Amino acid sequence: MLDIAFYTGERWGAIRQLLVEDCYQKSGQPKAAISFRRRTRKGKDSSRVIPVSPLLEQSLRLYQPEGVLMFPGKPENKPISRVAVHEFFQKAIKTLGFDQKGYSLHGTRATAVTMMHDSGVSLEVIRQITGHH
Repeated sequence: MLDIAFYTGERWGAIRQLLVEDCYQKSGQPKAAISFRRRTRKGKDSSRVIPVSPLLEQSLRLYQPEGVLMFPGKPENKPISRVAVHEFFQKAIKTLGFDQKGYSLHGTRATAVTMMHDSGVSLEVIRQITGHH
């Protein structure tokens, strides 16, 4: 989840609702782009298709989920809950030895946008990827 957040700049609400078919081909290989469906995105204004970077592709190759949902929760036919995502993130911050103050789920989106900008991605492309006007 963290790699998808960093390498796509998408919101966690949409990430937690991804289906396996949004990220993988039927053969089990990662797709060249991840599809974030309209109904999972904030504002539900439009769907987004974000290219998969080589580093994200490596992560997807290692993950290989089973079933329909990328990140199943409880009950298993539902996506992981917002609370579970937040708890996972806080536990990861603590495990890494970081002071929990100043780290947030939304920070991954801001970091992704900053990394894109610093890499020379145009503002127009960043707007298209993030859905900002």
